[in-house]
Amino acid sequence: MLERVFEGVVEANELEYMNSLVKISILRDLPKISVGGRTLENLKKGDVISVWQWVGETLVAERVAEFVEKPVTPQQLLQIEWRERNNPSELQKLGKYFYCEVRRIKDGEEVRRRLMDIVTLRMMKVVQLAAKRVGGDVLTRMTPEEQALYEKVLSTVNEWIESVAGR
Repeated sequence: MLERVFEGVVEANELEYMNSLVKISILRDLPKISVGGRTLENLKKGDVISVWQWVGETLVAERVAEFVEKPVTPQQLLQIEWRERNNPSELQKLGKYFYCEVRRIKDGEEVRRRLMDIVTLRMMKVVQLAAKRVGGDVLTRMTPEEQALYEKVLSTVNEWIESVAGR
C-alpha cells in the first residue's frame, strides 16, 4: 500500500510535467506541422514557441526543434551532488520536476550513480527532518516526491511517539 502512495505522487507529478508549457526554438523552416491535435503553420528557423512538454519532446526527437531552457544536464547533477554532500544539514532547493527531468537523461552508468547519490543524500535529509518533526519553510525545498516521503515518515514518527510516550 505504501508503494502505491509514492507511485501515485510520481505519476501525478509526471502527468503535470508532461502537460506543462515549455519554450522550444524551431531549427528549420516548417510550412506546416501537426502535433497533438494542433496544427502549426509558417514556422521559421529561430522562432520560439510555447508548447506542452510532451509536444516539445516529440519535436526535439524529430530534430525540428530544441528546448530553449535545457533540462537537467549531467554537469548540473555533479553540482547538485556536490552541494548536497557539502551541506549535510541543508536540503538544497530543486525544481518541482527535477526527478521527471533526470529520468530522461540517457548518459549511462556515471549519471545513474550520481543520481542515486543525490537521491540517497536527499532521502536521508528528508527522513531526518521528519524524524525531528521540522516543517515550515523546509518543505518548499522538497520536490513533490520528497514531500510525500516526508509526510509518511512524519506520520510514522508521530504515531510511534504517541505509542511509546503517550499523549
